[in-house]
This record gives sequence, structure tokens and C-alpha cells, in this order.
Amino acid sequence: MSASLLKRSLELLSDDFKVPEKQQQLTPNSGVSRPGKRPPGRPGPGKSKATVKDKRVRSAVEEYRKKQKKSNMTANLKYFMETSCKASSSDTLKILHQHSGRQSRHRPDNTPKKTKEPQSLFTEEEFLQFQQEYFGRTVEEKK
Repeated sequence: MSASLLKRSLELLSDDFKVPEKQQQLTPNSGVSRPGKRPPGRPGPGKSKATVKDKRVRSAVEEYRKKQKKSNMTANLKYFMETSCKASSSDTLKILHQHSGRQSRHRPDNTPKKTKEPQSLFTEEEFLQFQQEYFGRTVEEKK
């Protein structure tokens, strides 16, 4: 929307939002003006702090170093390396296994189990005996 359209719409609607003069409330101190409250942090009269007498000028590098957080890595490493309590390898493996992740890509591949060749319940001798009883002779294999 353009600014001109907004102005026109506000002019048209301004009549709807006006409060009639009879409904305006008059307070007993309506004509008396009082000094307003200052926002916190702003000095009042007579408290001007615009002096540069004792201010120390710092370089940009000093300001940057001051704002940077101090690294505690060396102190932390020294503390943890000096501890006498060392975890056993079985405990560390349990922890690593617990935190290995639950997604499928984090799990090791399951190798398929080798299927055993089906073993016959009958031996070769029992087959030969069955052939002789059923056919009356042994059946030769076709080559």
C-alpha cells in the first residue's frame, strides 16, 4: 500500500475514533503541568557527566581483548589428566555402545547367517535298500 492510500484511509476513519467533548474527563489538576519522570540512567540537572578529565583512551585491540572470553581449556585439561580415577576398558566400551546412536546408519551391518545344507534323515545304504525292495533292483543314475 502506498503512503497516500494510508493517509486517506486514516482521514476517513478518524471521525469514528474521536471521543465527544462531553465524555472527556476533566481532572482537578488538568491545568497544572508537572515535570515528567526521567527514564532510569539519565542524569538529572546538575549531574552532567560529560567530562573527559579522568577517562583513559584505549585502543581497539585492547577493547577486543577485554571483550573476549578467557579460555579455560588448559586448566581443564590439566585437571582431568591429573585425576587418579580411570575408567576400565569394559566400562568405556559400555558407554560407547550406549551412545552409539539409535539411527540405522549408526548400527553395524548384520551379516546374514550361513544356512546349513539340509541333511537327509536317511543314509545312502538305506536308499539302496529301499530301491531294491520297491523296484526289485537298483536304479542307475542317468548321465
